[in-house]
Parts: sequence; C-alpha cells; structure tokens
Amino acid sequence: MDPFPQGLKTAVNDGSLIPFVGAGVSMDVRRRDGSRAFPGWSDLLLAGAERLTAECYPEHAERVRLLMNQSPPDFFGAAQVAQSRLGQIVTVQALS
Repeated sequence: MDPFPQGLKTAVNDGSLIPFVGAGVSMDVRRRDGSRAFPGWSDLLLAGAERLTAECYPEHAERVRLLMNQSPPDFFGAAQVAQSRLGQIVTVQALS
C-alpha cells in the first residue's frame, strides 16, 4: 500500500504543492554542542524582561516575569508588556 495520497503525489508532480512547515520545527534545530539554535517563547520573553531591566523599566520586567510564572504562562500578555516598552526602544534606536 502506498503511504502517500494520490492528490499529494499529483501536486508534487505538477509543481502545485505548497509546502508548509509549522513554527515548532525550528525547536529541533540544534547547534553542534546540542543546544537549541533558536529560543522558545519562554526564553525570548524572559530575555525581554532582562532587556527591560537594562533599559530602566524594572516594573515592566517584573510584570513580564509574573505573567511567565503563572500556570499556564500568559505568553500573549507578557509579549504585550514587553513590546509596550521595547518597541519604543527599538524604534528610537532605528531612527538614530
């Protein structure tokens, strides 16, 4: 029995197949030492909290950490808080 549906084989053969790879695929990309090559959302948002602290927004950094320490973490809320200040920093740096 052929494991591939005929419609898939036809799309490959006529060049109409549009591959889609979900975001989670990048989590399996590893460096030579075995560590992940790309951060996950938790790592990214906690790094954002560190940046908020460095940019003199400790209250926003603490809010991001609190949202990430909830069970389950509030990724969207933490991202909104981080973006509310970091977005301004990035914009100012880009214009300088």
